[in-house]
Amino acid sequence: MSARVAKPAPPRNCVYLTYDEHRYGGEIREGQENDAWPDHEDETIEWNLVGCYKNRVQDRWIQEEVNIDFEALPGSTVWVVYVRYGTGCTFGHINGAWTILGVYENQFQAEKVKASVYDNTYQGHKCWEGYFESFESCEVEGMTLQGNTLWDVVKL
Repeated sequence: MSARVAKPAPPRNCVYLTYDEHRYGGEIREGQENDAWPDHEDETIEWNLVGCYKNRVQDRWIQEEVNIDFEALPGSTVWVVYVRYGTGCTFGHINGAWTILGVYENQFQAEKVKASVYDNTYQGHKCWEGYFESFESCEVEGMTLQGNTLWDVVKL
């Protein structure tokens, strides 16, 4: 009897977005340090995209893997759509939370997704809608896809 060998899974078609994020505020309100359920000052998140890569970036731990439905080549421009929103709980609020809605092959597709957010026809999960949530903005940003392997660099 021969052993069955499983076929390897096809490679995932995705890109890796690197970003910077800094948080400010969110401290316990003065005079409530010893309370069992203290209120917190508002927290603000500063967030910006830094790079877009074909492969996982080994020296950056702050990155998002985003599945795509097109073949993205290093050197091409891809379009990232993201939403900024507020969130929180009974004891505090966070401004500038973010979620990436997708990465698209052309600006027209990305702008169409952005428009669907603003006209409330977006079909995906709307994490900016909820009891404590509030929509801030939806943005489209073009990024050059970087090849981060020797082979990608040679092809450019």
